[in-house]
Amino acid sequence: MRFTGGKITAPLAFTGSYSVLTKCVQFKGTAKATVDLSFDQSRQTVFGQLNVEDVMLDDVPPLISTFVTAFVRKTIGEKLNPFEVLQVSQLNLSLNVQASGGLVKARVKDVHAEAQEGVLKLYLTYDFSAEKK
Repeated sequence: MRFTGGKITAPLAFTGSYSVLTKCVQFKGTAKATVDLSFDQSRQTVFGQLNVEDVMLDDVPPLISTFVTAFVRKTIGEKLNPFEVLQVSQLNLSLNVQASGGLVKARVKDVHAEAQEGVLKLYLTYDFSAEKK
């Protein structure tokens, strides 16, 4: 994966077969993909979504390459999306406050991602609450 230009990009390699008019065509190739991140607050999980771009097929007849390219994009999307990136529940906080005999809890409310040159930064927003023991 690469973090550049405000995007997360990933190279992909694939092989497969596609049936067209009683003929089975074997294919292989590569693709470039971008990854969009989203946060599901109820599941406390950051998910990724692959967006397949620039499919390059090896040794596929030009007549069917459009069909195979669409098939590859659809299949990768169905098989891989969405995928789990990070469970942020492990980043929730629970702090004892001995002076007041209480507890301060912080639960992740939102996650915002920023891709910079070679770095992915995740910004977490917390929702704080207090409890009396």
